[in-house]
Amino acid sequence: MILSEKLGLCVLDRVRRREFSGSGACVGGTIPVNGEDAPRLPRSYEGLRALQAEFARYQEEAFPVREPRFFALELAGETGELANLEKKEWKGREVESADYTDEAADVMIAVMNYANARGIDLGAAVSDKMAKIERIRKEQPEK
Repeated sequence: MILSEKLGLCVLDRVRRREFSGSGACVGGTIPVNGEDAPRLPRSYEGLRALQAEFARYQEEAFPVREPRFFALELAGETGELANLEKKEWKGREVESADYTDEAADVMIAVMNYANARGIDLGAAVSDKMAKIERIRKEQPEK
């Protein structure tokens, strides 16, 4: 089964039909919407899930299949390039704003590719992680 099927063809179908409401079940069901007890959290992660499915479709159609470690190394490299820009600025060198934009995009692409190669549903993973962060934030407020 290709990854776009794993993420749910229904997501791709909804993207093609421009349905972004988040209704309808996909792999693992719909991503939970955060309630009133977590007003700071995003209300839905369906957009992330749809974006990830589109990345999976593009990767499958345009590039050879690669194992997750390839994308982990790509992610490390791209993150290093972004960090290097910050280091240059910290040292007093001038860095173009477009350079940050370009490297941040590279990091995002690498994250999507890695998650897809590993079969990670980022919408569900980020939703779960944000709920955990919010719970800890409430239990242990910053001073």
